[in-house]
Amino acid sequence: MQSAIEARLGIKGFSDVQSNLEKVSTSKASIDERKNQNLQQMSATVQELHDKIASKKIELAPMIKSMYTFTIRHVCDFKQLKIVACFSIKDLNSMRQQAQILGHEHDSAKRKYDGIFSTVESSLSSLVRV
Repeated sequence: MQSAIEARLGIKGFSDVQSNLEKVSTSKASIDERKNQNLQQMSATVQELHDKIASKKIELAPMIKSMYTFTIRHVCDFKQLKIVACFSIKDLNSMRQQAQILGHEHDSAKRKYDGIFSTVESSLSSLVRV
């Protein structure tokens, strides 16, 4: 009888579609609930890992600082500079940036010098031949 009414109104199959839509909606709600539970578990795991990493950073900070101090002393002794200094990581990073900038400036100046030197040398060799 339901299908006869739907056919008469020009909406044949509407009740079947509505039934399927309700089934899909119910299964979607179930899937969304499982997804929400998984996300909560993942968030808890991420927070736990974050807390562990933070505690390990605090625990290892003195050792890392002593390693950087050892490395600076070792490098300086290796270069025969005999500089013994203790730098923080921020100081080292800024010093590396300054060294990189100065290195680029040095390379640029050296290229200019080499160009001028080769020009002068070729001019001098042509004068010597004359």
